[in-house]
Amino acid sequence: MIYPYPDLDIQDDLIDDAKEGARQIVEKKYLEEHRFKKYENAIGYGMSFYKKQCYVVKVEYDSKM
Repeated sequence: MIYPYPDLDIQDDLIDDAKEGARQIVEKKYLEEHRFKKYENAIGYGMSFYKKQCYVVKVEYDSKM
């Protein structure tokens, strides 16, 4: 599992930072790495946290594509 997410200082960045984490997973091709090739589908999550709030963005990779 890969969890790229930053620490937040303000609540306003919660959604944007989760989307940024998901974008990094796609841009850096983490789910296309060799260790995930044995799975048909791989899922990554961009997450951000602020106090007791959490926002999650799901990224899917289909190895058949």
